[in-house]
Amino acid sequence: MKMPGKIETRASMIAKDILKETDNDWLATALRMFAMAKDDQTLLRDIVDPIIGNKIYEELEYIAPINFNGKSLLTCPLSTSEYILLRDAGKADLDKEIAYIEENLQKVLERAAWFHHVSQQLGEQEKVRDHFTVQTLGETRKDFEQNWDREVRFFISNPYEPIKKLALEAIQKSGGDWMMALQMLTNRVLEDPQALYYLTAPEFFSPLWQILGSVSEHNLNMAPPMNTPLSSGWIFGDSTPAELKQEIINWEKKGKSLLRKLRWLNMIREAVGETEKVYRLLSEPHIKKFWNDAYLSVR
Repeated sequence: MKMPGKIETRASMIAKDILKETDNDWLATALRMFAMAKDDQTLLRDIVDPIIGNKIYEELEYIAPINFNGKSLLTCPLSTSEYILLRDAGKADLDKEIAYIEENLQKVLERAAWFHHVSQQLGEQEKVRDHFTVQTLGETRKDFEQNWDREVRFFISNPYEPIKKLALEAIQKSGGDWMMALQMLTNRVLEDPQALYYLTAPEFFSPLWQILGSVSEHNLNMAPPMNTPLSSGWIFGDSTPAELKQEIINWEKKGKSLLRKLRWLNMIREAVGETEKVYRLLSEPHIKKFWNDAYLSVR
């Protein structure tokens, strides 16, 4: 029985043509398709469809904690305790959750600080691989690890975040109902080509490599350290300060979200004390006030 051929998408056909023109140069093809997709929503959707849902979910999570069964923050699930919601947490549960967030916050801040450290040594249009060899990059990494002070520090102030405004509007209009806000933000983003672009551009290249891999006779070398992908999917060694700045913004955005949650949970733990459960001492207005205070404390 003859199996049906693989269905080609518009993005894969364009990728195939550009790869042929560039003699199978993945990086040149990716950059050209990135420029094309900014002004072509059909092409953009064709490439980024697999990541849209996760990105929308993530954007809302940066703004407000996930809650179950409506809009009560007391129904937020804990990451480290199966089947326990915030309302039922005691000090031990909160201690575990806070330790988990602290650990992840340190990892995120370290990544942002590392990319900042590298970018500071590059000329404006200089690529990482043009400035460093594998050996000197390794030496730079060791020097960074020895001197990084692990302080909470953000290097990019006030980045342009149009999606943040849309996410805040969705939370406010839904009255804090997380599932309603998710649907509202999804509809808003899919109706607005520029919003879709700003939502998905930070991870655009990850799904694009999958498309290029499906139509190319060769694979892209992703061996570390020079060829490892950034969170956008772009290649570390081929990054200029502009690409590294976007990487820093991506990690700092995650870091600010974690820091807000950390401060929020610390307020709740302090209020609960040693023996009580959250729901016995704290009402929904208390939990919301703590969240608002924690949110506004991180800019």
